[in-house]
Amino acid sequence: LDVKARDMRGQKYVLQVAPEDCTGCNLCVEVCPAKDRQNPEIKAINMASRLDNLTAEKDNYDFFLQLPEIDPAQLERIDIRTSQLITPLFEYSGACSG
Repeated sequence: LDVKARDMRGQKYVLQVAPEDCTGCNLCVEVCPAKDRQNPEIKAINMASRLDNLTAEKDNYDFFLQLPEIDPAQLERIDIRTSQLITPLFEYSGACSG
């Protein structure tokens, strides 16, 4: 997705689930506030069959791990929005209630 923040124009944002670490609890889907404007039943993150998607999501995750991290010095300010972009990221066991 294109980042809408003025100080980050031209940047992209991606959220990638670690497919082998997901417990399938559905909590992330329940709390996700982003919805499709045409179909509010569809959110930015949706549950799907693990078996049908595991190979593709492993490839996506491997690609995600190769993306460069943001240098905090490039951020205009550190706030609730930008703090989500700085290492350590929200990840791995214990990162969510699931």
